[in-house]
Amino acid sequence: MDNGSSDNTDGEDSSEYTDEPISVGIFRRPEFVGIYRGIHSFGIVRGTVVRQYIVFPMNSGLVCPHRNIVGSSFYWQPQKFEVLKLLECNLFGKLPSSLGNLSYLTHLDLDGNDFTGELPDSMGNLNQLTKLILASSKLSGNFPHVLLNLSDLTTTNLHFNQLEGTLPANMSSLSKLEYFNIGSNSFSGFVSSSLFMIPSLIHLSLERNGFNGPLEIGNISSPSELQTLSLGGNNLKGPIPRFISKLAGLSCLDLSFWNTISGMVDFRIFLHLKSLTFPDLSHLNTRSMVDMSLLSHLMSLSLVHLSASDNQFSGEIPKIICELDSLDESVSVGLVSLDVSHNQLSGELPKSLINFTYLQFLNVEDNMFNDTFPFWLRVLPGLQFLVLF
Repeated sequence: MDNGSSDNTDGEDSSEYTDEPISVGIFRRPEFVGIYRGIHSFGIVRGTVVRQYIVFPMNSGLVCPHRNIVGSSFYWQPQKFEVLKLLECNLFGKLPSSLGNLSYLTHLDLDGNDFTGELPDSMGNLNQLTKLILASSKLSGNFPHVLLNLSDLTTTNLHFNQLEGTLPANMSSLSKLEYFNIGSNSFSGFVSSSLFMIPSLIHLSLERNGFNGPLEIGNISSPSELQTLSLGGNNLKGPIPRFISKLAGLSCLDLSFWNTISGMVDFRIFLHLKSLTFPDLSHLNTRSMVDMSLLSHLMSLSLVHLSASDNQFSGEIPKIICELDSLDESVSVGLVSLDVSHNQLSGELPKSLINFTYLQFLNVEDNMFNDTFPFWLRVLPGLQFLVLF
């Protein structure tokens, strides 16, 4: 079904029931949506649900008049919706408690709307739900504890809302969780260590909140599946925890703005992360001398982007950083971005940087280099951004 448009916009009088589709997807503004029996999946992407009615009778599920879903203007008829997607539809108001009547729902995506208030407690009735996506939806209140009842959840995305408070201590009750994103909210307190006890977890994004204190995880009994760990932009402090070295599958790691309390950063923590491609180690508030020779070992990983700016790293960038003398110590020649700006690095830029043939972004500004202008960088075919001073 393309966009559900029709010359007649009066709604249900012009349509006959049909048993044909079990899935409807709409990618533009719907002026009219037909009425179907047996629909299990319905989605609107970047539409505007306004004036006209969307009606699914009998056991299909949804009546959605206008854009405003305050009070009784938004009705959910039971039962058999399995997938419901209303993305960027300018819906506003509180989410209705009758959402909890959709007991067959497995996938709910209301991303990019203008809701207010908290998730209704009735959401705890959706015990078949596996994917919950409510990012950029202006939800507020504390973390919805009712979600802990949804033991089949594999994806939870509450990114960029107005949620606050602390996380529950028993997050590990979501034992099937694979993707968890609550970044860009206002959560505070300690990071719940139980999150790291979920063996299936692949993606964990907690960035840009107000989490504080040291990160104390304890022993991780089973091997971790984590590939993305994003903790940047919080108020975490203390040494970077050594348990990170056990997350052998990590490809993306964001520890930016971690307050190391002027301590030394031990790069050896990262040397076991052979799949690491996107480390962000900027703004670590370190004051001590850092053994930059370890950087050459870091470059033997699979790095694509390395950000270590706005620290007080000192010493010289090792000349062997990009040399390929040993296959066992081969470097990430696929590096695209390198940012070591705003440190206290000295000496000369190593000419071995020309081995980074995919390099597009190089920032070494505000350091203590003593070198002539590196005209030799012009041999890098993809270099687009160069910041030296």
